Amino acid sequence: GPYGSDRPRAAARRYAALNGARLVACRCPAGSATATVTVALGPARSRARAVLDAATIAPAPAAGTSGLDPALAAAVTRLLGASGGRVHVVSGYRSPEQQRVLWRRALARYGSPAAARRWVAPPGSSMHQRGLAVDLGGDLGLAVSLVKRLHLPLYRPLSNEPWHFELADSRGP
Repeated sequence: GPYGSDRPRAAARRYAALNGARLVACRCPAGSATATVTVALGPARSRARAVLDAATIAPAPAAGTSGLDPALAAAVTRLLGASGGRVHVVSGYRSPEQQRVLWRRALARYGSPAAARRWVAPPGSSMHQRGLAVDLGGDLGLAVSLVKRLHLPLYRPLSNEPWHFELADSRGP
């Protein structure tokens, strides 16, 4: 999926175990929007097909580098090129209105500003609104290794959002 580790079989095995089941089979191609799994719970077996609707989990519609700080845009463009299409931008610059919409949705979903803040910055405080952040999708492990290998000025300041990358030193001292 867009925020996955590019190890769908391991994720399917983990979810089965969390539900007390055992993964029997997984047709889960990396990067695909569909997965078919077979799980066993005792003597019972069940097969399910899932189709990922990225729009329901993505922070914003797919975007490019338009509106980003020039240094961030250059670093992201270099990263995307080096990834061979395995990494993409899910969300880049956000207008104030886009951020307000995301904030309202987060409040409705999580029930309180404190809970919503774990996933969405309030309007006026998002690094996306300043053009200093991107959310990446695809192979995030590859993205991290390319940041290091290419010495790109990017980092991930949010431990709960491994897809979120910002321009180094953008948060100030």
